[in-house]
Amino acid sequence: MATIRGRRSHDTRPRAHKFSRREIASLVCNDCNTNLLRDGSYFMLSPKIWRDKFGLGWDDNLCLACIETRLGRRVSIARGDFCSPPPAIEGFPPSDALLERFGFKREKPRKKKTARKKVMREKAQ
Repeated sequence: MATIRGRRSHDTRPRAHKFSRREIASLVCNDCNTNLLRDGSYFMLSPKIWRDKFGLGWDDNLCLACIETRLGRRVSIARGDFCSPPPAIEGFPPSDALLERFGFKREKPRKKKTARKKVMREKAQ
């Protein structure tokens, strides 16, 4: 059981990070000025690529597309390009492209069968 602010809680899952408006506005790609949170491209790249190959520091930001352009290939979890999975950020889900690089696929909502399709099938039989 975890204790949060003096209260006991059975929920030990990590909470989603909540950015201030100023932080959201400051997280833009150095190359294309895309907002990383709104684009769903917020993640940590391996230091051997970020620091050693690109020569970037903690205050620098690049989106997924610009990183792949600079590398000349797609980034992949299998190659060890990432430090960790995309963080949970309240209100800003990771993009489908980023989830794909981590080997995940977002489930698409199933389409509901309409009554009209059912009637058309019955008429065909």
